[in-house]
Amino acid sequence: MRQQRGITLVEACVTIAVLTGITMAAAPSMRRLVERQALRGAADELRSDLQFLRMAAVSQGRPVWMAVQGHREGSCYVLYAGPREGCRCAADGTAGCDEGAETLKVLGFPAAGSVQLQASAALLGIEPVRGTVTPAATLKLVGRAGEAVHQVVNVMGRVRSCSPSGSVPGFKAC
Repeated sequence: MRQQRGITLVEACVTIAVLTGITMAAAPSMRRLVERQALRGAADELRSDLQFLRMAAVSQGRPVWMAVQGHREGSCYVLYAGPREGCRCAADGTAGCDEGAETLKVLGFPAAGSVQLQASAALLGIEPVRGTVTPAATLKLVGRAGEAVHQVVNVMGRVRSCSPSGSVPGFKAC
């Protein structure tokens, strides 16, 4: 009798079948985890951009704007200085500005992506002396699974983050 070295074809097939089953069972929860992380990342970036915009208005002594737009191709926002309604954005992350407008940042959310942006106001203006925001608004980031994070901007320019019914861990319930 010879001593067996290695594994048999049957053992290899059984091992592959078990690993495939485990992978298939874990795939939906992994997908949800990845989508939730994309939502959290977009929410953190949006909050940071709103704080940056207020700081830019006060430090530069000029009004700055945030334009939020939704398209069939997705949604986007553009941060800019210059005339009111001086810039537009596209879901691919590009911006078009009129003469005299300076783009500070643009971010797109393609329709095929895992996060979409909705806003209660299409244009937010930040006054440079006091850093106040007109109008107050709620910016909603919504994931594919329906989970959402709201960034609520008050008139004083402060941003409060929350999640409807506390569905996204790490955010208070709205």
